Amino acid sequence: MKYLLIFAFCLPLIVFGSNFIVQQSDWMGGDGVFGPVTEWGTKFYRSDSVTTATAGNVALVATAWDYTKWERHIIVLSPDVHYTLQGFMAVDIDKDLDKDLIAYVGDSVFWFENVASFVYVKHAVGYAPCASIEPVATLYPADVDTDGDIDILVATNSIGAGWFENIGCGASWLWHVLDNSIGYHRICAADVDNDKDIDIIAVDNSRSNYWGEIILFRNIGGTFSMEIATSVSGIGFWRVYPADFNGDGFVDLYSVNLPTSILLNDGTGHFFNVYYQSSRIFDGAWPSDIDRDGDLDLVVAGSGGFWALLNDGSGHSFSVVLLSPNSNMIDGSMTADIDMDGFPDIVGSYVAVGWLRQNPLMPMTFTTYTIDHSPPYSIGRGSHWIY
Repeated sequence: MKYLLIFAFCLPLIVFGSNFIVQQSDWMGGDGVFGPVTEWGTKFYRSDSVTTATAGNVALVATAWDYTKWERHIIVLSPDVHYTLQGFMAVDIDKDLDKDLIAYVGDSVFWFENVASFVYVKHAVGYAPCASIEPVATLYPADVDTDGDIDILVATNSIGAGWFENIGCGASWLWHVLDNSIGYHRICAADVDNDKDIDIIAVDNSRSNYWGEIILFRNIGGTFSMEIATSVSGIGFWRVYPADFNGDGFVDLYSVNLPTSILLNDGTGHFFNVYYQSSRIFDGAWPSDIDRDGDLDLVVAGSGGFWALLNDGSGHSFSVVLLSPNSNMIDGSMTADIDMDGFPDIVGSYVAVGWLRQNPLMPMTFTTYTIDHSPPYSIGRGSHWIY
């Protein structure tokens, strides 16, 4: 018996111009595709019919983006930017569905409203002085009070740790002190005990400019109590951020410095150190399933290049693998699928800004593409942070 399969697709006419944007929108229930782009390829996935097609079943895919060409857009000029700025981030402050920016500029926190393509308006959040250039001041966005607005966490060695409450989509801000008796250099947020309250994690740098204890400000119904987050002693923590390495649904922590540590959550918001290595000093770090095996790894930068701490799936054991010896982009770093091919790439900054493309045909091999060879920086280095 023979079967004849017939597929019929009615393709809309798409016209691209240099000064306007069009949208393909007549897939009868499917999502439209925004332009402009100069060239289109087609990719059709099996669907019962065009009528029931949705995004992922029937789609048009842009094929002409050149990820080797980048254009710089200046948002704020130095020397206004505090050169030890850490943790500026893109986040929707005013809830208009586009990404704004938060940044530490001078001795104050600001947010930059995204009003048009590459056009930002500067708004003051509040004064947050830093007593010296080291250790750095750090920002982190989070909806601390779970009211639907993004608040801003701040840590400096002058004001300690606290957060600016967002009132009215960025129209006004109210400062809340968590602790001002010690001084801090890192801060982030996560629900560590799964009670629906947002807790705050910070690093106390009272012993050194570059490391300290991990402090948890546990949120219980809007009231914060301060406790040491880990029983590990004698280890200096530097960058500390959340990620779930063993896949149990509870937020774990990672810290890079000397040593680099993975700290698993015991399910109550207390953390124990299951892994650390002390042979290399790392700085930039980002959690990612870099080898695409289904578990969360940690990509780290330092000691002569980019490395991966590859998770064996348990969150207890990690193997250290060199990804690239490139040492020009090792300070700030992150992972992102820049070319949208399904393979995580690496973005980095230091004396240069650039990205390392993972080769889909030879996974875990990377080719470096420089975005900017000489970004401005006041003490002779390049860009310290990237997001």
